[in-house]
Amino acid sequence: MTNADPVLKNCIVWGNTASLMGNQFHLDDVASDPKIYYSDIQGGVSAFSGTGAGANYANVYQNNLDVSPSFTSPTTSVGNGTGAAYDALAANWLIQQGSPCINIGTPNASTLGLPVNDLAGKTRVYNGRID
Repeated sequence: MTNADPVLKNCIVWGNTASLMGNQFHLDDVASDPKIYYSDIQGGVSAFSGTGAGANYANVYQNNLDVSPSFTSPTTSVGNGTGAAYDALAANWLIQQGSPCINIGTPNASTLGLPVNDLAGKTRVYNGRID
């Protein structure tokens, strides 16, 4: 798909590598470059690859981190916990206490109309930010 122009906010993209391309994001065209805000992206924009015009990321990249999110019990090493046969539902993707991703989401989140609780049943907005 071209001209997709996605927006990512409050996301963690970590350990998302493909066997052929190897990077977090593979961009095909500049018009489809994602806008990324308040997220934790492993490798930052240097982890983006692409073909043709998509090889040069040219969109908004604001208030993002590039630090391990400290998942509780994520996928293990490559070949031992990845691939089509891996049951990702058995992993624990919650972040641990002390994670640098705690309380770094979109500010003024209480005005966004989000659900009160997150998937773990905890308060989604803390001190006015996505927690």
